[in-house]
Amino acid sequence: MLHRYSAFFATLVFATVPLRAGAMSPPPIYDYSAVQASVAQVQKATTTTQISAEVQKLLNRYSLRLSTTCISDPAFTCSDITTADIPAFKQMATLFIQEWSKYPPEWTKATNLQTITLIKDYKYNYMGNKQARAAAPMNYLRTMIYDIGYANSELYMRHVIHHEYVHYFEESYYGDVYHKDATWANYNTPGFKYGNGGGSCYEEGNSCVTGEHPAQGFVTGYAMSGIEEDKAELYGYLFETSEYKQLQEWMQTDAILKSKHDYYVALIGRVVPGMDAAYFANIHSRAPVTSVLTEEPATTSVVVSNDDYSGTERALWIIIMVLLVYVIGGSLLVAAGLGIWWLVSFEHTKKNSHR
Repeated sequence: MLHRYSAFFATLVFATVPLRAGAMSPPPIYDYSAVQASVAQVQKATTTTQISAEVQKLLNRYSLRLSTTCISDPAFTCSDITTADIPAFKQMATLFIQEWSKYPPEWTKATNLQTITLIKDYKYNYMGNKQARAAAPMNYLRTMIYDIGYANSELYMRHVIHHEYVHYFEESYYGDVYHKDATWANYNTPGFKYGNGGGSCYEEGNSCVTGEHPAQGFVTGYAMSGIEEDKAELYGYLFETSEYKQLQEWMQTDAILKSKHDYYVALIGRVVPGMDAAYFANIHSRAPVTSVLTEEPATTSVVVSNDDYSGTERALWIIIMVLLVYVIGGSLLVAAGLGIWWLVSFEHTKKNSHR
């Protein structure tokens, strides 16, 4: 769930140094009413331009630019958003607005992020194979990429928005997305070894652990695949509201997870003073546990309306049916029965043609 070559290219393109927080006022708290107003505008939109405008309105607060055009890059392939993607684009815009609004502008500005790229059909070239991914950090392009096709998996996409962004943060902060954080590693049970990285978990026949909180110190099995994924998974749980509530429960009996939580919250607080434990508690006391996305009308098959048949035509059809059965050799009783069956069937079809 991250870009294997981003650290290399970032080093070549521009130098990064540990971020240092300057003097600043406490960050603003998530404004739920403003977020819902913005989401309402997204749901009313009828064009990709209108949806983009609402997302851009949010990004203006962060001095970020929105792009819905696929970037040409040898590391991945993707496709532009088109009019046909409006339902998925609405879902993604809704989730993105609700989740990104949890960040104070100081946090995203500290990472030198410039663009949010929303596209579809994202495939990352991993060890010679194309892997479909929901998102990816591209530090050397100074953009975060999100595939709108995953927005129908609401909880997953909410988590991914944050999970992938912290990979971007880690590279900005340490200069290496695979930073070997000795302090973090020492929290684990003695003898524990991470797996072969997040990318390996997309390969067939992988041995990656799955599920939630499979062992002390890990919010998911995927977190056990690499130290960078361990951090990213915990970070996702810090920001996604339903997962945050679950994290609080686990930490009551998981001292390792509590240590990792405290360590990372302290790190965030050093970059942006005021983003402390109280900040996260305030975010999640205001944000809904889940959102109710406006569902698109269900696709229905076209039904020919029987309202086009007049009473005369109906009677004519009955007479024809009776004559056919009688001429062929059937009895009038059978013919009458077929006629009655046809009438009942007709009325039933008429009543159910607009479900």
